[in-house]
Amino acid sequence: MMNSTTMTMATPISRTKRLIKMLERLLEKNHLYTDDQIILMREQLKVVRKELDDLKNKNSKGFK
Repeated sequence: MMNSTTMTMATPISRTKRLIKMLERLLEKNHLYTDDQIILMREQLKVVRKELDDLKNKNSKGFK
């Protein structure tokens, strides 16, 4: 029997996609943030996109 927490946990890929969407939405509202914060968010977005690519390559079964 599986407990309910394991059934509702998101996969690393779906969490990463949600994080990318959130960062993109925040960057659209750049008037709310300082220049340093915007630079930090862009850097984090780049890192998360790279991580998503790595996760997809790791989970790939050889078909592209």
